[in-house]
Amino acid sequence: MHVLRLSKKRSCVAHFSSFWSILEQMTCKFLASKFQVASLDSSQSPNLKLNNVNALQGGFMATAKLYLDKRASVGLTAPVKVLITHNRKSVFLSLGVKVPIEKWDSQMLCLKGKENRNLQLFIMQKKVEIDEALINIIRRGIPSDMTATQLREMVLKEISPQIESEQLNAEEKKDCFLSRFRRFMENRPTPGTKAIYNDTYKKVVKFSTGNEGLTFDEIDVEWLTSFDSFLSKTMKSQNSKSIHFRNIRAVFNAAITDEVTTNYPFRKFKIKSEETEKRSLSLEQLHIFMSANLEPWMERYRDVFMLLFGLCGINIIDLCHLKEVNDDRVVYRRAKTHKLYSIKVEPEIKSLIYKHKGKDWLLDILDNYGKSQDFNRRLKRGLDAIIAYINKQLPKQKQLPRISSYWARHTWATLASDIDIPIETISAALGHSYGCATTAIYIRFNQKKVDAANRKVLDYVYNGLN
Repeated sequence: MHVLRLSKKRSCVAHFSSFWSILEQMTCKFLASKFQVASLDSSQSPNLKLNNVNALQGGFMATAKLYLDKRASVGLTAPVKVLITHNRKSVFLSLGVKVPIEKWDSQMLCLKGKENRNLQLFIMQKKVEIDEALINIIRRGIPSDMTATQLREMVLKEISPQIESEQLNAEEKKDCFLSRFRRFMENRPTPGTKAIYNDTYKKVVKFSTGNEGLTFDEIDVEWLTSFDSFLSKTMKSQNSKSIHFRNIRAVFNAAITDEVTTNYPFRKFKIKSEETEKRSLSLEQLHIFMSANLEPWMERYRDVFMLLFGLCGINIIDLCHLKEVNDDRVVYRRAKTHKLYSIKVEPEIKSLIYKHKGKDWLLDILDNYGKSQDFNRRLKRGLDAIIAYINKQLPKQKQLPRISSYWARHTWATLASDIDIPIETISAALGHSYGCATTAIYIRFNQKKVDAANRKVLDYVYNGLN
């Protein structure tokens, strides 16, 4: 965020009985002379009041408006900024001053109270400087395709010509889209998530032909639509493309929170998705998988799949990092979301845990493999081998599909739905939110419902197993 390093000179206003009206009249006369219009009396032209100036010349429209940013409030104060808008895109320019929130008049966009007159005068002086700079820029003539960010930089140069262009370029580069994307990506909690964001980053760089200065303002609906066409050349799956758009949207959301931009093209650009191919086993298919006579080395991978299934579709990375069972429960914080989970360990699952008990961990997976990702790759190959082995003994119409560890999660949810377990209970078991997100903050879902649901699913599966 650009902060004007301006000296806070105080002006005495005690001798003016009608300070605000005099100041406003002087400002309107000043703006009238700049625009070369006949009259800009504040009572006749409210849009040209001191706190909200519109500049129009040759089809170029720009506005500068005072803004109290309560989102960045500290205690009882909040910073005053100027919102510069051009071509329906806005950026913030900080005045470097904070004011009491309760003293700010949201209608007149000024401070209330005689005790705040000097501070109000300081704010207005800086606002007038910005208005004058904006008008001077427009009078000199500027490109019609100039972005709001570029206009802000020109205003800064106009106000503070001593600031070297290299400094401004470095500051602008710091807040450009690709730079923000890299920082956002590095802050992702897991290597897998970072890898997904890195894939998106590479595609954006390739599409924008290495334009390191790509700004948030440049990414509009037209840009996103063109990027979608670019992705379609190498990606057939709509859902795969949607991952990249959701990553871009996440960076935008973070930038808006940090007040880097107000541009948000996702209000109009909708991220598309399509129904995915079924990734769950039916009850009959699961029974075939569970009861098949396998080679000894394959049993380990089948047991892990059933552990994932019997612990309400726990993710493989979380299964590998379980520490212990306390009071018939495993408690862990999910690696992907960092949410805390507690799952009751049923007898069928206890026997599998005992079979594969580890030394430093609950299971022996990480005792034998350095990382959960390494084992997950082995697990995928093991499950492929199991399915191929089973299918050799089945007629074509009954053969099982290829599966992965994630199928255990989908299968649990599908079978739970088959036996009429409520969707909100299934969502809670999987760690998903359901219904109103705000309501979910105040309602702690009854864990006993999840325990009962898992018991019903396991009964449904194991009781029908021959």
